[in-house]
Amino acid sequence: MSREVLRALVKRHKFLTEKWDAIVLQPFSLELTWKCKELWGVKFDRETAVGDIASAIAIIDVYLALNAQGRVFIYQDWPAMSPGKVPPDDQLPAWAVKMKQKSGQIREAEFPDRAAFDYEREWAQAK
Repeated sequence: MSREVLRALVKRHKFLTEKWDAIVLQPFSLELTWKCKELWGVKFDRETAVGDIASAIAIIDVYLALNAQGRVFIYQDWPAMSPGKVPPDDQLPAWAVKMKQKSGQIREAEFPDRAAFDYEREWAQAK
């Protein structure tokens, strides 16, 4: 079982057994209506909806069954930006130094090219 699946099981247990006044959902841009037969090492019996809409509906249904008076907030993330360049080691911010020490590398996506990003165009085309 993958590390992601194990973490999800722990979080699911807390979600189902602890009392929550509200939840915040954050779509991960897996596409609104994506369907697949396998995800993160878990195989499904048939093609299953795992996109943002299906995932949000499933979580909201479970949450409201546990707490009918609960509140649900959906956090909208920014459209993805093109990756930029990773600065030299002596110019890395503290969070990036820790990331590099932990994982051995830093992805260019951690430093998006904000100057070239056209917010208006990307928001108009967002899913």
